Amino acid sequence: MDPTLKLHVLGAPFIEGPDGISENATARALSLVMLARLAVDGSPGTPRGTLANLLWPGASEQTGRHALSNLIYQTRRSLGRDSLVADRATVRLRADAWEVDYWTFRQAVESGTPEEAVATRRGPFLDGIRIRSAPVERWIDTIGRAIDDDYLHALESLAERAAARGDAVDAVRWLRIAVRADPLHSSRTRDLMLWLARSGDPAAAIRLAREHAELRSSELGLDPEPAVRILEDRIRSGDYPVGHLAADPPALPLAHTGVGQAPPVVSGLEPRSREYWHEEYLRALFLASNLRPDATEQAVQVLERVQEAVPDHAGAAAALARTLVLLLLSGSGRPREATLRRAVESAERAIQLDPQGGDAHATSAWASLFHTWDLPKVVRAVERARALGIHDPYTAALAAVTLSACGDSAGAREVAAEARHRDPYDYVAEFWSAWITRQSGGDALPHVRRLCERRPDGVWGLLLWALSVPEEPARVRALTQIILDLPQPNVLAFAIAAAARAQAGDGQHVERALSIAQAFDADNSRYLEQALVLSAAGRVEEAGDAFVDALRHREPNALGWRRDPILLPVLALPRVHAAARDAGVVPVPESPGPG
Repeated sequence: MDPTLKLHVLGAPFIEGPDGISENATARALSLVMLARLAVDGSPGTPRGTLANLLWPGASEQTGRHALSNLIYQTRRSLGRDSLVADRATVRLRADAWEVDYWTFRQAVESGTPEEAVATRRGPFLDGIRIRSAPVERWIDTIGRAIDDDYLHALESLAERAAARGDAVDAVRWLRIAVRADPLHSSRTRDLMLWLARSGDPAAAIRLAREHAELRSSELGLDPEPAVRILEDRIRSGDYPVGHLAADPPALPLAHTGVGQAPPVVSGLEPRSREYWHEEYLRALFLASNLRPDATEQAVQVLERVQEAVPDHAGAAAALARTLVLLLLSGSGRPREATLRRAVESAERAIQLDPQGGDAHATSAWASLFHTWDLPKVVRAVERARALGIHDPYTAALAAVTLSACGDSAGAREVAAEARHRDPYDYVAEFWSAWITRQSGGDALPHVRRLCERRPDGVWGLLLWALSVPEEPARVRALTQIILDLPQPNVLAFAIAAAARAQAGDGQHVERALSIAQAFDADNSRYLEQALVLSAAGRVEEAGDAFVDALRHREPNALGWRRDPILLPVLALPRVHAAARDAGVVPVPESPGPG
């Protein structure tokens, strides 16, 4: 049968039926998110439990499933019984009843028809949807980033085709759209500058360079991109051909690549050279340094593309390994074992490519720490890395965290100091310095203040500050309010904020934090989150049970947080020591028992 229903999710979402755009109950946000999830998951269908946890994360299993059944009933009543196929286990769209723009977009991308892909994507995925559900927010971000990446690549493909046939109008048109969608991407900015100049509009090229520089300064706090500045200077001085369409314009030197000159330019657009992929690698490093789950997920996707395009890029292999672990620590819903295994494989690949590189060995230790929990072996790997020399401040900071998790507080502080010495303004190095100081019983406030000065809206810096001043309830309330007010907060961030409040004597957010943590089957630190909140609220026995579960489930965060001052009463419980021994981890400090 021909499809009678149309679901639009690329842009502001809506449903189109035989009588036009639907304005009834199924146009509400919950219905649209459910239908979008079913569309993305495709023919296998989506488990009912997954949908319930997605849409009602704070509800009990029975309540969530009942609410889902009501939503399915309302949808069928409005759109027709044949619109959905539902049984006791799964729900799916009836494929022959629906036409979905997401399906059209995916087919266009996979079949190599970029014109259709660009025409189909009207705007961001589920644009304008607002639901008080952290898993919905994370899912929309993840799917949206994948769609946006494919959309940008489709625009690049169209621009490359236009350049190959010497069509300046089309090349500029497609590149303008790409630059508007991702204005901080330097390579596309240079491509657009090049074609604006060659088509006789050097003034527009110079304006674009200025706008790009101002955006880098205001958004990232960075200086102008050297290669963009070089191209601007040459266009401005007339030292670059403008106003004609030579097949092969002269290559520009790219000072920031460390290479004498750029590779040859093919058909008017910069090719996907090693320099291009190295720039993508640097962009991924910046994304990962934000310490935000959405940015970290995007960094992983970029690094995976870099590694595929340049298999011998040791830096990308190492960065992918450490970023995958950071993604798990941020509460990602990725499968833990598969993700950790991928991280270890990527770290081993980095060592194969650069056996004398200290950064590669330090990254291997970081990934193995959470995959194997073989702490003596991990410490030896860090010592090997330090002997070879760890040059990247980010990697040095993670090496310090690795030592801290293994119980070597003195070594951790030393390596953290080295990281900060290499780059005193590195946000990640400062963050982990604050973290390690706190875990070792020192005064973390000086580090935390610098952290918040550099990034006043940085959630993790605010949380560390709140944890460090429990004797100042007013300040704790102010520092945690931004997280507690978010309609869809990061699960771990909300748990830490609630714990900080409870530690300062305000326990009103404890139960909500527990319910949020319990709702996330895919969360990689759900038991640790419960232990933190319960211990801060003085419910030590319950916290001990939760922490034992965290150890038994080998939650990555349990290794770092087990040394946190909030958990000291929990670490004094004999059964926690027993569970730690079973898991191959001995909590610090040691204690013979409570009291």
